[in-house]
Amino acid sequence: MPNRYPLARLAEIRALRATGAAVDLAEALAGERDAEAEVAEARAAVEAARVAARAATLVADAAGASSAMWAVVQREAYAIRLRRDVERAIARVTAREAELAEWRATVAQARETMISTRADQKVVERHREQWEDAAKKKRERRED
Repeated sequence: MPNRYPLARLAEIRALRATGAAVDLAEALAGERDAEAEVAEARAAVEAARVAARAATLVADAAGASSAMWAVVQREAYAIRLRRDVERAIARVTAREAELAEWRATVAQARETMISTRADQKVVERHREQWEDAAKKKRERRED
């Protein structure tokens, strides 16, 4: 078939690549959305841990020095545990924010790939249109 477009396979490959880029972008956006939700949950956990620590401090202050020594030691151990919980929650927020940053970088890369594949597709489409116009003109000249 002499009228077959010579870059048809390239056009197919570019179309498949564009489809893959769209899928990659969708997956990256979903991952970013999930990471944002995890960051929000981690921040809420930090706030809850801080509230619990403040409440324990207020209870300890209200109990004052009139409590037995074992009760004071127990409240202090509880306050230490709550401070550790706050530190763990803050570490979790930091880790989730790092994951979110990675997802955002992945999204940016996927967008760049998507833009590149679209541009590649447009180039092939434009070339095909030009090739078809040239072939049409060639046929018309032969007919004359």
